[in-house]
Amino acid sequence: MVAYHWAQTRFGSFEIRLDEILAQQQDAEKFLTLFHALDTLRLQACIARELPGLYRDLCTLKQKFKEPAPSPEIQPVLSTLQQRNATAHDVLALTEQHLHQLTPPTPRFFLGRMEPEKVAHCMAQRLAREKLQLRSVLRKLVEEIKGKPLDETKTPRF
Repeated sequence: MVAYHWAQTRFGSFEIRLDEILAQQQDAEKFLTLFHALDTLRLQACIARELPGLYRDLCTLKQKFKEPAPSPEIQPVLSTLQQRNATAHDVLALTEQHLHQLTPPTPRFFLGRMEPEKVAHCMAQRLAREKLQLRSVLRKLVEEIKGKPLDETKTPRF
């Protein structure tokens, strides 16, 4: 699970506002399940390219737990998902395109669950924290440039 969560962050699974997209879906659970399944296939290809040893270990685990291979109905989208430049936006487009044709695969033992609302909340908190840090750095930079300390109660204007 850790490898997949790392891969979601490293390869941009959270670059789209999935919480907002789900709010517009009639069957949000089915949409999320298919998106997660397709994104996992994309991430497996990313892990295979970037960390082949880890990928081999994951394949061993999948064999040990008798995880079935992707179904034949997934095969047409698999080639798109395995391309080096495939992104979460591609996964989103494939999910929208194939929502009513593809049955989301059975959840795998190591995947966990996607929780887009928690991701959005966490990202909003991080953005607020990083804005404060940026303001602090900019304030110090202005002080260095001007050669005098600034009033901490005022926001610098640029």
